[in-house]
Amino acid sequence: MLWLREQELNSIDMVINAKKSCCIRVGRRQDKSCSNISTTDGRQLSWVNEIRYLGVVIVRSAVVKVGGH
Repeated sequence: MLWLREQELNSIDMVINAKKSCCIRVGRRQDKSCSNISTTDGRQLSWVNEIRYLGVVIVRSAVVKVGGH
């Protein structure tokens, strides 16, 4: 799926910034290990336990939990 997104971004002269992008898992299997995800040029996206976007914190969990810090 990442490859498809990268192709779309390339078509409009944009790229994924691997330093600012990350992966998080939410759902019943959120505690299971995941394979590394790399961009087409070999940069790896990190797996994190929480992300912050516009002041909203999304936490790795079995259910979606949203709250501010």
